[in-house]
Amino acid sequence: MPQLARQLQQAGISLQRAASLRSRHPAPAAPPQVIEGLLHQGCKMILGGTSKSNKSWCLLDLAMSVASGEKWWGHRCARMPVVYINFELPRWSIGQRINALAGARPECQGLGDTLALWNLRGRSRRWMARAERCGTLEGYARLLELASN
Repeated sequence: MPQLARQLQQAGISLQRAASLRSRHPAPAAPPQVIEGLLHQGCKMILGGTSKSNKSWCLLDLAMSVASGEKWWGHRCARMPVVYINFELPRWSIGQRINALAGARPECQGLGDTLALWNLRGRSRRWMARAERCGTLEGYARLLELASN
């Protein structure tokens, strides 16, 4: 470890020992959990899989679970607003999927105020770049407002 630490220091990378951090500074409080045991507010989650492995279905189900405050695959979810940004599916297809999920999950009700769908399939790269830079719910809301005008 000392040799690695010297090499990193020479490269301009500074390391601190965990023991020194623990003794000098109390650990910050964790942000609220969005999905119990999986995702905290302000953090990112990646879902990966092979082609046609139902990733979009899974993410739509997750969006509905958070927007309604219902469990997702056995994990409690905090009820909060969700903006689902759709880069992939045509409007008719994502609409059919939402209707199918809503029929299969009757406990996920009252999504009108908490689930927003932003369809960017076929839009210019400019909108995609804006969505990636957005980062906050307020920023997404502003982009939704601009996109609808």
